Amino acid sequence: MKDYIKKMSKGKEQKPVILQVLPELDHGGVEVGTVQIADALRQHGIKNFVASAGGRMVHDLEKIKVPHITLPLKTKNPIKLYLNSLKLEKIIKENGINIVHARSRAPAWSAYWAAKRAGVKFMTTFHGTYGLGPKGIKKFYNRVMTYGQLVIAISNHIKKHITENYRINEDKIRLIHRCVDIEKFSPAAVSQERIIRAVQENNIPEDLPVISLIGRITRWKGQHVLLEALSKLKDRDFFCLIVGSDQGRVKYTEELKELVKKYGLESKVKFIGQSFDIPALLMVSDIHPMHQDAPKWEWHMTREMKYALAEQGLALARRLQETK
Repeated sequence: MKDYIKKMSKGKEQKPVILQVLPELDHGGVEVGTVQIADALRQHGIKNFVASAGGRMVHDLEKIKVPHITLPLKTKNPIKLYLNSLKLEKIIKENGINIVHARSRAPAWSAYWAAKRAGVKFMTTFHGTYGLGPKGIKKFYNRVMTYGQLVIAISNHIKKHITENYRINEDKIRLIHRCVDIEKFSPAAVSQERIIRAVQENNIPEDLPVISLIGRITRWKGQHVLLEALSKLKDRDFFCLIVGSDQGRVKYTEELKELVKKYGLESKVKFIGQSFDIPALLMVSDIHPMHQDAPKWEWHMTREMKYALAEQGLALARRLQETK
């Protein structure tokens, strides 16, 4: 990472001052990665800022003394995107920022315009295989993530997706796999008090095997596939936790709850929404199923799977490209 930063800031012999831009800081892999990078930059003496619409993880930035700038960046409205670019340009100039790092498509447009007008470096992180839409209609909207002078791909699979779908010089792509804080997810780091609290707060039975699927409530994560599988085992003893926010995908959440009723799993499956102590939940779980409802060529290792493996848990998944 230090080498990439040096490459971005070289030429004017100036110290890097970095601004990360994303929609919000509530929960999720992008948000976790943003805070991790902010902390790593701080530890290396690199001044940095984060701009977003805010959220519970702003507190994490405050703890490590990295400034957060609140802007209405969780918008796709073209007029608001432009107005955000003007605000970001002002922030860039006022704080001597010379590298802007965009982590999501909509705010990336604002960040790109702002960086271009301010005359500073622009980079991006490609976090997913963004949908191309019918006949590739969304390619233009997605393309901003390839406008970075450097583009980070979070897996070999994502790198392949970028090169196969967008006109981009492969030399500017940098492969940086998503990381997991091994110390945070080490069994030794999770106290007995945290485990007891996780059990009590979520009413988890202590005499049954616990199955936990942790991740955003989205069809891609395959919660519906897990419920179908559990329906074939409903005469067995188990308790299943579905952990994660639907981020407004209410229709899919309702579909899942209907499936629970259809399969007669009401006493065996519990939705607990967003959790603030994933390591403790992993510790009380026996099995961590991982499913990706996508074509075979789109399978790759998720952050949640890495969490489970970090805690030495039993992770069940289809053969994945990133595990080879």
